[in-house]
Parts: sequence; C-alpha cells; structure tokens
Amino acid sequence: MVRKFILVILFFSLVGCTPQETNKLTDAQINVLIENQNKQIETLKLELEELRQSLDQGELIQPFTHEDRLLYMNSRIPFGISLINETNLPIKVYAYDTHLVIYYENNDMSEYLIGYSVVSKLMGKEFSEDPEYFNNSDIVKEIDDHFVVIKNISIATDLDEETINKVKIMLDSIKYY
Repeated sequence: MVRKFILVILFFSLVGCTPQETNKLTDAQINVLIENQNKQIETLKLELEELRQSLDQGELIQPFTHEDRLLYMNSRIPFGISLINETNLPIKVYAYDTHLVIYYENNDMSEYLIGYSVVSKLMGKEFSEDPEYFNNSDIVKEIDDHFVVIKNISIATDLDEETINKVKIMLDSIKYY
C-alpha cells in the first residue's frame, strides 16, 4: 500500500504537478463552463424580456424558425400541443414554464405568434385541494400528477378580426384538452 502511494507521488513529481494542481485545473475548467452557461442564461433572459414586452404591446412577432423558438423558450415545460381544429385554422400551442404561446402556421409553413397566456403551476396537488384556483382558470392541462393552469389568454391585437374570432372559437373549444 505504501509502495503504491510512493509510486503515485513519484509519478506526479515527474510530470511536474501535484494531485491538488490536477484538481485545481478541473475546477478551473468547471468554472469556465459555469461562467459560459451563466452568460447564455443572461442572454436568454434578455431575449425573453424583449419577447414579453412585444407580447404585452400586442405585437405580432415575425416568423420563427424552430431554432429561434427553442432559443427563446429554453426553459420550457417539456411538452408541446399541436392543434388542428374545427375552424381549419392551423394553430399550435406550446406551454412553457411561465406562459403558453399560441402560433398560427400559414401556407408556407411559417409560424406567427398570435397570442400568449400566463401559466401558473400547482405541482402535485389534487383538484379538490384548491378547487377555487382551478375553477378560475381558463384552461387546465394535466400532465401525470402535475397540473398546469393557464389564465388570461391575450390575442395579438394586429391580427385581422376574422382570424381573432377563429382563434377565440378554437380556444373556447379546448377549455379542457
């Protein structure tokens, strides 16, 4: 046992570093990774804030690519809902950690953001535990034992009236989906 320990120390002295220095190098690499990740998170926060401000002003966001959506919605609840409804309006609804986002997909497969909602999560509770909370909700989605409550759906104001009406009809038809 002592021989192995001496051999290890000799090995590290030959390569010119101690076991502690090796650990410091690993810690430094980890710190760089953490720093880079924190920068990415800060960038995403800024982009999300810009997106929220656009939504609050009722602006229609120009077409998203799939990669753009993933960038904006990095911290999303891991499910997406695609809806093709009776109105034949191709609507896609994505639920994320803080909000629901509603897209309209036009003929050339571009997706336009048309609405959003604030999302509240009540994790691991039964409906009966807080019935008032759920009764006041516009839409409730159950995922396993987790409930996602979606309130106050806002439709982008610069859509044409016919599209807004179709979207409202569609949203009414999926009260519980």
